Amino acid sequence: MAKEENKAQESELQSNYIRVLSHQLKSPISSIESLLNTISDGFTGEIPPKTQYFIEKAVNRATEAKTMISDLLDYELYSQNQPTPQEELDIVVLTYTLANRY
Repeated sequence: MAKEENKAQESELQSNYIRVLSHQLKSPISSIESLLNTISDGFTGEIPPKTQYFIEKAVNRATEAKTMISDLLDYELYSQNQPTPQEELDIVVLTYTLANRY
């Protein structure tokens, strides 16, 4: 009985750690993504095409990082037998995003 309680407690600690870590990672990445989008949208002035290209690549990488963090959280929910949140996807936007990533 003590082993089961210990295992449950360890599992809960791990889940909490993953949730906190995910939030701590997601927040600065979202800030970076937002700032890069501000620059990309021209709010800081005109941007040379080559610089624009690299900014867009950086935005894509930040988006990928946020997606990986969200996937980690989804996995954690799934491993705890909790329902994974569902979201609607626009297949055109998804295809465009994936095509531009590579």
